[in-house]
Amino acid sequence: MFERIETKDPRHKHSRVTVQRLLYVLLSMFVCSSLLHAEGIDLTANHISLDAHKNITASGNAQLQREGESLTTDQLIYHQQLQDVYAMGHVHLSNATSDIYAESAIIHIQQQTGSLEQANITLSTGEHIQAKHVERLSLQQFQGDDVRISSCPKDEEAWSVHAKHMQLNQQEGLIEAQQAWVYIGRLPVLYTPYWQQPLRRRSGLLLPEFSTSSQRGTEFALPYYWAPRPNWDVTLTPRLMSLRGLMGDVELRHTTQHGHQKLQWSGIQDKYNHQYRQQIQMDIQHALGKQWQFNSAVNHVSDRQFLADFSQEKTLTATAYTHSTADISWRNQHADARLSGQMQQNLTLANDKTTLQILPRLESHYQHRIGDIQLHLDQQTTRFFRLSGIQGTRIMLHPWLALPLSWQSHAISTRIQMGIRQLRYQQLRNIPVQTPQNIVDMSMSSRMDFERINDAHTWRHALSPIIRYDLAYSPQQTGLVNFDSGFAQLTMNNLMAGNRFTGMDRFERMNRISFLLESSLQHKDSPKSTARTIINGKVGVAYDLLRQYVDRNLQHSPLRPFSNIVAGISINPLAGLQLSGEGQFNPVGNYWSTAQAALSLTHESHHLHVLWHRIDRRYSIASETVTSDALFSLSSRWNMNVNAQYDAILKRTQSSSLALNYQHPCWNLSTEVYRMYHTGTANTMSTGVRFLLGFRGLGSLGDS
Repeated sequence: MFERIETKDPRHKHSRVTVQRLLYVLLSMFVCSSLLHAEGIDLTANHISLDAHKNITASGNAQLQREGESLTTDQLIYHQQLQDVYAMGHVHLSNATSDIYAESAIIHIQQQTGSLEQANITLSTGEHIQAKHVERLSLQQFQGDDVRISSCPKDEEAWSVHAKHMQLNQQEGLIEAQQAWVYIGRLPVLYTPYWQQPLRRRSGLLLPEFSTSSQRGTEFALPYYWAPRPNWDVTLTPRLMSLRGLMGDVELRHTTQHGHQKLQWSGIQDKYNHQYRQQIQMDIQHALGKQWQFNSAVNHVSDRQFLADFSQEKTLTATAYTHSTADISWRNQHADARLSGQMQQNLTLANDKTTLQILPRLESHYQHRIGDIQLHLDQQTTRFFRLSGIQGTRIMLHPWLALPLSWQSHAISTRIQMGIRQLRYQQLRNIPVQTPQNIVDMSMSSRMDFERINDAHTWRHALSPIIRYDLAYSPQQTGLVNFDSGFAQLTMNNLMAGNRFTGMDRFERMNRISFLLESSLQHKDSPKSTARTIINGKVGVAYDLLRQYVDRNLQHSPLRPFSNIVAGISINPLAGLQLSGEGQFNPVGNYWSTAQAALSLTHESHHLHVLWHRIDRRYSIASETVTSDALFSLSSRWNMNVNAQYDAILKRTQSSSLALNYQHPCWNLSTEVYRMYHTGTANTMSTGVRFLLGFRGLGSLGDS
């Protein structure tokens, strides 16, 4: 039996009040939580209360989240009936497309609309917008008054646009403004009643280009970019030159899931020589299903001087030929075929009557494996054409087989290869009918890799001798038709390649042994770190047991048992420093037939590359050049680039340029002074200065 006890102590009354308040707070939090969770809202704060109209007030680090958007503020009031949120003090509204800070905001939860006062908006694309008042029409659409727009970092604002009104549509990728002033720094430079600021690829005027040169005079260009579809665009560039007149440039680009197409045209009525001049370029790559591919590359100029006069390249114009090709190809697991054609322009000649063209060429390759033996069948049929000179069709059939062998986990490997080449010529003009050529060739190459690793597994030395034997029977070919063959100089690359004739009209008669020795030294700081090659060297020589010419008109070097000695070395003593050299030494004449040396120095954002190359007149056409390229970082934003090419035979600098670049987070400036000697297209010299000023994200005055 329990007994009820009563007391008059006021402390018990206070306890009852505290308990009642605690129960009320807990009940309010429970009701608030139930209401908010029912509407998909998550709310946290230091203090939360519920009034008689079921309006929720949260204060002290109030955070509200709903459907991928979060709101943080000092205090908010949620009107359940209207489903509106009133936020006051240090408002921060964030979602995937924008990050907004404001003094106060009204957000309509269901429509995801609202208004903000004294707002600072940062878009996901990097643009910053300040506005006195902003109306949010949707998650990606805004309207604002008294706005400031820029793509620069907030602490380094180089340019900005101040406008009376603004419409932002992130879905369309566009900011439109009315009554706008463009500011460079704090200086207003341009007023326009209408302004567009694209957030992504969009039509409009691009920044102008300005330069001056001895070839074209003072030059000004104003490009216009037109993007009517997401997968294709056009750049139209009128280019005014004080010495040449008005040139038009059109560049069209188109992409699909099957490939891409690029067409470019440049044309001018040259007031210097009163002629119409143009260049047409095209690059097409298109897949015609899983196994078929179509490619085309066109580069055609109206005259030999066009590139020398109008090339926009920054380096020396030394192009001797322009090529236009087209081909359609097919490929599967075991075979491939290709039908192609090629037209060439020789820019060193007055016309192309003697220039060789390929119209057309059909080539195919088939391979099949029987055990370890690889069977191959290659075929090429080519129609060579000249307006004046030799014309005709060449048919080549080459069945061959290869047997690769290896031992000791591929430390020792051998490859045996043999085949028969048959050449036939048909429909020849201006020369007698050629008898078929039958060529039998066989080769065997062996490689052995020896290595030594220290006990700590930090040093590795490798030594690899390579031996190749070539045996080939071919008829005497002096005076026979020749469309595309020449005899290549001995190099490290073709020492172990067998036949040194380029093209297919000539093939060496060989009974030759070639030897190459490779050696390398590698080091790594620890067994698990990446190895660095300290020294890599090669030396090789060939011994010809047969010593017979097949075409005295092409093989000018005297026949000796031993070839020139080819050697090359690369040394990397320190990270970022490389010294290299390569050449071939004539032991009979005791001179270097060819030689080159290079220095490469790279450190952080600096680099220096110097290349010296020399060919002795006793070996071939004498030449000696020095090419250098240097990039120096003057500061975190300034860098200087220097290029030069010097011809020691002519004692003349073929090309040189000095460029100074400044890179700001939202703008860049480039100035380049250049001097070029156009050797391939014309013996002319041009000097000039280029200027380029660009502002990151700067919009345009109009749109189409």
